[in-house]
Amino acid sequence: MLDVEDLNTAESKSPEDKFIASGNWIVDRWSVLLRLTQYGETTRVFDFGGGFEPTQTYGSVWSVDAEFAAKINDDWTIAIGADNLTDEYPDLSSDDINYFGHLPYDVLSGIGMNGRYFYLRTQYDF
Repeated sequence: MLDVEDLNTAESKSPEDKFIASGNWIVDRWSVLLRLTQYGETTRVFDFGGGFEPTQTYGSVWSVDAEFAAKINDDWTIAIGADNLTDEYPDLSSDDINYFGHLPYDVLSGIGMNGRYFYLRTQYDF
């Protein structure tokens, strides 16, 4: 039997819309990637038992990703980049659902709850 949270997960937990625009500029050995993602509004329903089912709607949020890469030779590429470069977060969860401040953001948010992160990667083509 599906409860209110299961139905919410199946019907309205995911954003109704998601927009992605991406561009990759390549010149010789160099490349620059820029990606803009918009996560639409989403609604979550929680079931804490006893008929207590708080609901929260989280607003739309934008994220910017960027990467700079260089081809070292015909086989190796090295890149440095950032996901969520502008360090965006979802809306804060209401007092009813944030577990006394321990979970300030919904763990199922489209943008995630970790903010910006940087990375370094390498690629080898066989």
